[in-house]
Amino acid sequence: MAIGTTLVATPIVVFLLRYFSGDPIDDLKEVLASLSMIAEDATMTGLAEIKAERSALPTSSFVEAAQDSSQRIWILTYAAEFLADDPRFLGLLGAKSRAGCDVRLLLGDPTGDAILKRDAEEATEGSIPSRIETMLKRSRYELGDQFGTCVRLFDAPLYASLYRFDISMIVCPALFGQRGSKAPAFRVHQGRPLFTAYETHFIDVWDAATPVN
Repeated sequence: MAIGTTLVATPIVVFLLRYFSGDPIDDLKEVLASLSMIAEDATMTGLAEIKAERSALPTSSFVEAAQDSSQRIWILTYAAEFLADDPRFLGLLGAKSRAGCDVRLLLGDPTGDAILKRDAEEATEGSIPSRIETMLKRSRYELGDQFGTCVRLFDAPLYASLYRFDISMIVCPALFGQRGSKAPAFRVHQGRPLFTAYETHFIDVWDAATPVN
């Protein structure tokens, strides 16, 4: 839910509940003080939106974000087949790259130890290496001559999937044994500590990753 909506709705609900149970004013003051601190922390860190699962964000929202981006599109994930399943997305990345946008697609190395360990951990239908191979084939076709400069492979634990579109980033921390669609998702904005931390994380993984032939 959006942070702003929460801040408005929560005190109203709490007030009504407290009204029928007695002593509403003191309790409401306490709740409002707590919410004020939460809002201040969110503003300071750059947190803008939270979803319980990444699947709550429609793929079309990622496509629209890519369409609106002109400076940077950075993606760090193991496979992200859900993006390749939209026929517009990968072709759009190629077009954006040719137009001068800094497009970087970091995918897991399908032969790497970290990916094989994660695959055994998830133990779900459809292996991670095969999903990565599918993504690579689609990316090679859709990105065309931009494939070699845009795509790298990494062999490391996926601490979080990152989807950066210019000054906004969607962060999905990985959960043990769960596919990425089940991970929580939160949005952060440039110029704040959370964004800077994950931006640095992306750059570190990119520098350590291997370009694809």
